Amino acid sequence: MGLFIAFEGLDGAGTTTQSRLLADRLEEEGYPVHLTKEPSEGPVGNLISLVLKGRLVAPRAPRAVDPFPDDLLALLFAADRIDHLQAEILPKLHEGMVVISDRYLLSSYAYQSLGCELAWLRSINEHAAVPDMTILIDVPAPVCLRRIEKERWQTELFEGIEKLSVVRKNYLRLASSRFGETMNIRTVDGEREIGAVHRDVWNALRGSDLLGRGGGGGRGASGTAGGIESGTGGVAPGLPFGEKEE
Repeated sequence: MGLFIAFEGLDGAGTTTQSRLLADRLEEEGYPVHLTKEPSEGPVGNLISLVLKGRLVAPRAPRAVDPFPDDLLALLFAADRIDHLQAEILPKLHEGMVVISDRYLLSSYAYQSLGCELAWLRSINEHAAVPDMTILIDVPAPVCLRRIEKERWQTELFEGIEKLSVVRKNYLRLASSRFGETMNIRTVDGEREIGAVHRDVWNALRGSDLLGRGGGGGRGASGTAGGIESGTGGVAPGLPFGEKEE
């Protein structure tokens, strides 16, 4: 089995850049690498991309579906994740490759919890494989928004300062909880120049035993549910982010 690494962070945090840099570094070191992302390039992923850009048109009206239901979007992300796993991630892991995904499971918990219960989000993602390591690129919301506005002419669904601020808090609370320990989340300060962030990412991976042992192919990839089940140290259903069971 290969090694499964996920990058997480706010829109504008630099997850795409850091994913590519890590992929390049690993290839230089002689590791076979497959770089991917969520939403995926599959049929459900392409549908999600239209929703995020406000370009999904209702069949009976020549206008975008707005607002798009929170629970329906969460279900689409969960469906895309399973399709992504079966069609792309797991086959590459079985080939012994290092799979790097720009966004994955943690994004659903941090973003979709803006409009959905965390316990329900966990339940619909219970069959998602858990990455061997999740790297959270942490950047304050105002910085991310400035980067987005500089690089793109259009913002997407979650790219407002208030939403991004809440999502960042969700990410950090998840990372500092027992759930974060189970997910092997490593938080990296992304409010620096690109090379410095990459060095920290590389050091986090090199400092683990994952490269030496070849990873685990995703800790939910062998039949164990990737969603953290009750009693295994995850965030308890119904509890606020970061609040632990006694």
